[in-house]
Amino acid sequence: MECVFAEAEARRRQLASQFAAHVTDGFLQFIRAPDDLYPDLNFTDRRRTFNDPAHRVTWRTKQVMDFAFLFSYCQPLSEFYMVLEDDIITSHYYLTAIRDFIHMHRGHDWVGLKFTQFMIIGNLVRSATLPRLVQLMLLFREEQPVDFIMSHFLSMMVDAPGPPTRRVPSLFNHIGRRSSLANKTQKLVDRSFRPVPRRFHQRNPPADVVTNMKPHAGHLAAYAYSAAPGLFWGALLADRAECSDWTLLDEFGPSGAVDAQALERLMPFGVQCLRVEVSPNHTGLVAITEIALIEEPP
Repeated sequence: MECVFAEAEARRRQLASQFAAHVTDGFLQFIRAPDDLYPDLNFTDRRRTFNDPAHRVTWRTKQVMDFAFLFSYCQPLSEFYMVLEDDIITSHYYLTAIRDFIHMHRGHDWVGLKFTQFMIIGNLVRSATLPRLVQLMLLFREEQPVDFIMSHFLSMMVDAPGPPTRRVPSLFNHIGRRSSLANKTQKLVDRSFRPVPRRFHQRNPPADVVTNMKPHAGHLAAYAYSAAPGLFWGALLADRAECSDWTLLDEFGPSGAVDAQALERLMPFGVQCLRVEVSPNHTGLVAITEIALIEEPP
């Protein structure tokens, strides 16, 4: 145990030196749980769930206590809390995607937002709910693994009806293979972590992105307009939006792309609305991977 603490202290010193400015302003913090936090973890002669051996129940119970301590410490630090680990990779513009997804749910009484398909990694909750989650963890620490407890908590709290709370594609993927449990190999991989290549790497001007097409599998229209990974995937509906004063700029070519330029000549008074129209004769799904609006300098 002393060896583990010595290794952790050496790592803390290294990070504190490497990121001294962030440590000074409080952006980066190091914490260690007190030894008396953990109850008796000897499960040799006690009830064990999932037919797990005693050493595995000990490991997962300690993990639940670790998370409970971490959640309790972080609760007053911010409005939201997201569960991440140190052996993941991220997509480009993942912070933009998270902010946009939270903004999309403004006015929606959601409990948790998911940014991966994992049970715990990539879950975002309001920090105000963490005390109740910690209570559930302490109550079932010996019976359930931590990811099961968090999944149960989110399902029991029940989201109000509203937009999908799972963002696709995922913003994070797990790449670590070494588990903290001895002789355990971790093979978790998020198959939905497939960033769609972007042709333009720039932020579009603010706009409301709406559609009368039904999104498929959670692929919302706003994802094609965002700089973050994502695409719109939808099916035609029977009713169609009625608009007026539209000017055809261009049509999609065989490659599936359209590039409308020199709009100041076609639209000398500027563009207020932009519509992508799909033929009513189309019977399948439609995927739009990117919408880029590049403002001309004045």
